[in-house]
Amino acid sequence: MRKTCPKEEYLEIGEDILDLSSRILSKNQIEEAENLSIMLTQSKKKREQAIRKILSILPIRPKRPLYYCHHELKYLPRYTRDSMRYLGDYIDFLVKRKAYDITKNSNNLSMSLGSNIKYLKREFDDEFIEILRTFNQIYVNAKHKWDVGERRHLFTPKEVVHSVFIAAIIGEKLKESSEFVKNCAEDKITDINTTTS
Repeated sequence: MRKTCPKEEYLEIGEDILDLSSRILSKNQIEEAENLSIMLTQSKKKREQAIRKILSILPIRPKRPLYYCHHELKYLPRYTRDSMRYLGDYIDFLVKRKAYDITKNSNNLSMSLGSNIKYLKREFDDEFIEILRTFNQIYVNAKHKWDVGERRHLFTPKEVVHSVFIAAIIGEKLKESSEFVKNCAEDKITDINTTTS
């Protein structure tokens, strides 16, 4: 069984991630994601440059799960699934806090990303909610899908690079929506049970 993405698949991208890119990334961001993806196929020096740039796109907080995500991204282009999983964990973390901020119900903190999205409908437009749903499906695949279809690997390096840009933008939108979410994301609030409503 292959543990790494084969080179001939490095620059492939699935329709779901391509659709998200076209919906939320600027033309310049898409071009940058494409260039970084190509750099990952080149010399060791180019790969290292690309990885440094990719790491700079994501914030470093919340430490968990972004500490783990940053670690996994250093292994591009060979390993991809765990990077996708931790990007999903990051958005899940933020959505949980946003749902809690709306409902003040601690049950939201143990619900899945997909279940919590419905609580955000009051504060975000339909397009953003649909973006979250699509992102959630990619996240679910990263956690649970083991049938890779015609590919030999579920996610390609190019898909990871585009997803880093996508997660960074989604994350910023969620953090901008609430001081509470922003403080949680910056690890200023680590125990929600000690916060006051």
